[in-house]
Amino acid sequence: MCALVRGKTSTTTSPRRDTMELSSVVHTILVGLCVIAVVAGSPVPDGPDRRINNGVEAGPTDVPWAAGVLVTFPSNTYFCGGTLISQRHILTSANCVNGYRTITVMLGAHDMTTVQEFITVASVLVHPDFSSFFFSNDLAILTLSRPAPLSDRVRVVQLPSRLYIGHSFNNYETTIAGWGQTGQSTGEVVPVRRLLYFRARVITNTSCLVSFPLYLSSRNVCTSTENGAACVGDEGGPVTVTENGQTILIAVHSYGFSMGCERSWPSVHTRVTEYLTWIENNSDAVVV
Repeated sequence: MCALVRGKTSTTTSPRRDTMELSSVVHTILVGLCVIAVVAGSPVPDGPDRRINNGVEAGPTDVPWAAGVLVTFPSNTYFCGGTLISQRHILTSANCVNGYRTITVMLGAHDMTTVQEFITVASVLVHPDFSSFFFSNDLAILTLSRPAPLSDRVRVVQLPSRLYIGHSFNNYETTIAGWGQTGQSTGEVVPVRRLLYFRARVITNTSCLVSFPLYLSSRNVCTSTENGAACVGDEGGPVTVTENGQTILIAVHSYGFSMGCERSWPSVHTRVTEYLTWIENNSDAVVV
């Protein structure tokens, strides 16, 4: 088993972490705004089942809490997803932002050519027990430099209530969204122009252990489907369910199969209910 290194493509069955160049759409926008410089990385080879992989294009108001997270490091630039949990805070993957230099958040970005808001990040709080090797406690809270203006295209997601603590969510249908690779072309860059989403069922952690025996704990949620998969660039993005007409954030996408976004492999996410107290103590997000 090899180590997971940002900027290299792993070729083992360890969790996936790949770096690649940003899309030309965002490159043009951000260079014009003097926000970031784009650095090329190592694209993942294309294949027939590498697709959000097989996702559906989101409309302007379908996933209004989804955030694009543009991260510059000393040696490269990376793109991840995130979720607006209050007007001042984004919840994302710790592995996306650990060791960052600067971060810019994009909101209302269902189409990368019509982004509603670019907001710089004032501070980053990585979970104190985060492990970059085991991908455990893979959460970070980003504090925005100014409040996000809310609209029908930019909304705060509902966090699960404390009544859900200990709830497995097994067999729930989730919605997973992001701007990651679709697998439609060789050398594909992220973010893709349109926000994509797909549906996937929560599976038991016991069945997920077959795929990820060293990297899984009760603090994870696993999803699987034959109709789509989270892919490179989707890390940190929202995993939601709908209960009584209310969309609830149950997890944050963490990792998948290192050799690609195969639909036969589950996706692994960080279980939000295990971190409600930490989130409440370090943000102004509402937890009931």
